[in-house]
Amino acid sequence: MYWILLAGWVCWITLFLVLRKGEPKATQIDRRARIGIVFQVLGFALVWQGRFWLRTPATWQMLMAAALFVLGALLAWTGVLALGRQWRIDAGLNADHDLVTSGPYRLVRHPIYASMFAMFLGTGVLFAPWQLLGTGLLRISGV
Repeated sequence: MYWILLAGWVCWITLFLVLRKGEPKATQIDRRARIGIVFQVLGFALVWQGRFWLRTPATWQMLMAAALFVLGALLAWTGVLALGRQWRIDAGLNADHDLVTSGPYRLVRHPIYASMFAMFLGTGVLFAPWQLLGTGLLRISGV
């Protein structure tokens, strides 16, 4: 189960570590988006509580977590590729900003956020007690 977790997170986060260096200069940045990052960190922190190292997930939990990790990585990678030169870590606009409607943006407006949600659920299904997963869902949604 730890290999599933490690592989899922490595596939997801590698994209952001590699592409961070080429981030374009924004003409406008919305710093309020960082508040959302705080809520996400709180939600993810809750999932890791509760002595997860003593749990042995059922087969269905491992399969569901693996599927969610694949979905999360797929949404993140295809979302960033669809954004191309417009991709950035901070919420911001470039001078030549265009609305992207190709790739996963045809299906969901925020595929990178959806990928984070899939990673959260995959981790939670694998390790978290249901009460902490529920509380983490409230935190990650900003409630």
